[in-house]
Amino acid sequence: MAYTSHPLPLSSDWHTTVVLLADRTPSFALLDSCEQEDARGKYDWLAGGGSMAEMIPKEEVFPSLRDSRKQNSGWWFGRLNYDVKNDIEALRSENARRFDWREVHFFEAEWVVTSQNGACVLWLHPQSDFSMESWMEWAHQPFNPQESNPVQLEFGTSKEEYLTSASKLLAHIQRGDIYEVNYCVEFYAVDAVISPLATYRQLRSKMSPPMSALLKEGNEWVLSMSPERYLQKQHTRLLSQPIKGTARRSHDVEEDAQIAADLFRNPKERAENIMIVDLVRNDLSRVAQRNSVKVTELCGIHSFKTVHQMISTVEAELSEDCDLWDAIRASFPMGSMTGAPKYRAMELIEEIETHRRGVYSGAIGYIDPEDNFDFNVVIRSVVYDSTTKDLSVSVGSALTISAQPETEWEECLLKLSALREVLANPVGKPTA
Repeated sequence: MAYTSHPLPLSSDWHTTVVLLADRTPSFALLDSCEQEDARGKYDWLAGGGSMAEMIPKEEVFPSLRDSRKQNSGWWFGRLNYDVKNDIEALRSENARRFDWREVHFFEAEWVVTSQNGACVLWLHPQSDFSMESWMEWAHQPFNPQESNPVQLEFGTSKEEYLTSASKLLAHIQRGDIYEVNYCVEFYAVDAVISPLATYRQLRSKMSPPMSALLKEGNEWVLSMSPERYLQKQHTRLLSQPIKGTARRSHDVEEDAQIAADLFRNPKERAENIMIVDLVRNDLSRVAQRNSVKVTELCGIHSFKTVHQMISTVEAELSEDCDLWDAIRASFPMGSMTGAPKYRAMELIEEIETHRRGVYSGAIGYIDPEDNFDFNVVIRSVVYDSTTKDLSVSVGSALTISAQPETEWEECLLKLSALREVLANPVGKPTA
């Protein structure tokens, strides 16, 4: 499908302008590198809004999406929730859910703005009523933003409950049922009143991870400060960048460098990472050309504003008889959020965790008209329903045979800390 392209004036701060458009349209997505250098990313940021069509499969997810793609081949933005696993494997989810949201939701955008090297382009759907001039006039209309109230998160799982559950999972590891599992816990608030736009911008300033996303679907908001790429497709090239291994940052330069070096050498963190790399290699091999799966970075240390992360990169060439949906189906949910072996790890996650993960541990991303795509892993994220005022933040860590539950609990709190601080200390209204 051919969208019409319109270069936008260089004089405007289009990122700021476009973020505010989320409050003017029921469907909106921003995918944002937060000005971080990402050699693998095609765009500095891109956003889409307006909905020419919605794709909300209720069963047989991937055949339904494949059929929808044949009819609506434009820019898609949206998400896949963690429980799409039940459509891929013979699994079920019976835990309580905080949000009664659909498991999959994509929309075909009426308009898209892409930013590459500071140059922004507006893309308009061929059936859009907008012209470039009318879109710019609409985009610059006055904005009356909402204010945020301070939000104090409640523990969905207490420390004592966490330690007990982690010990149960370690017993499964010691028996050889699994080698690694990602155990996650939820923190939540009820009657929360936030400005999603102001909160996103405050989180972006504090954390600045390269796979951030702001997704709005009616009253459903996800503010994702993710550093992790789940899966990217550029032509036939597939790329996944699993994260396993986290350490705090220090304001002291020498100490910070030592923390990063210690993370790189840490045998437990390396074992976590390498096991998931092997799982990703196996997942991609099911849809890859023969002998094309390669590990191009193993246990690299990448530093962000609040944490150091251990990241590996796995690449492959997509087989000629497979399409984008085959690639996603073969690798979802991502190994970094499940464990190894994946199927048994997911069974134990359902048994031990107390709430369904929902969009957490899922993926948010885009698909372009040429069927290229890029999806993040939904971690370090605020999930918010502006109608019910329910808010949720989940965090987790990987357990291996050498894991210490107390240490893993502290890692969960480290991952939570920046999100909790921003929610408790809102800075006010977003401004253009």
